[in-house]
Amino acid sequence: MEKELPWFDIEGTYGGNQDWLKDPMMHLGGCGALAACDLCIYLAKYYGETSLVPFSDEELEKLSKERYIEFSNIMKPYLHPRWKGINTLEAWMDGFQKYLDDRTAETGESPILCLRALHKGLRWPLAGDRIMEQLDKGIPLPIMILHHDDKQFHEYEWHWFILNGYRKNDEGFIDVKAVTYGEAEWLPLDKLWDTGRDLEDGGVVLIDLK
Repeated sequence: MEKELPWFDIEGTYGGNQDWLKDPMMHLGGCGALAACDLCIYLAKYYGETSLVPFSDEELEKLSKERYIEFSNIMKPYLHPRWKGINTLEAWMDGFQKYLDDRTAETGESPILCLRALHKGLRWPLAGDRIMEQLDKGIPLPIMILHHDDKQFHEYEWHWFILNGYRKNDEGFIDVKAVTYGEAEWLPLDKLWDTGRDLEDGGVVLIDLK
């Protein structure tokens, strides 16, 4: 069983890349904003929700690094880097919802019905089922990891990124496709989810479309 969502290319790169950002604070801590940018681009390209992005149809068809960087600067006031980062799901959802409200003010209706937090306090395997359900609906998931005891996930610590696919084998093990810094990597979801830090927040944002 597997589901892999289509993604988008930016000058030969798999999605956006935080290393492109020229603003020093965004270069260091703009991952939450970029997760929102990437989600909006996906919904614009594959669901026709072009009100979510500041691109013409031609620009959306052939995205450039320059326009992506400009988009990140538009998103920055809503999901700006801060001292402890955007370190709760609720903080990210609040900022993104404000962007949605402003961006869709002219149309009068956002294509997104609601944002729901799925905290990592939800134990395995229920968490895996909920994540697969979201991907089966064709919607990628923003995910946030704080500290992780497994050094395999060191590059994903204190970081927002996107999940845009899964594959489940006959033994029930699930890998998810993690997208960040213009690359994708398959990771074992059960190990990614179990950070070993029960007192810390983290998890994914579930998105319901209208």
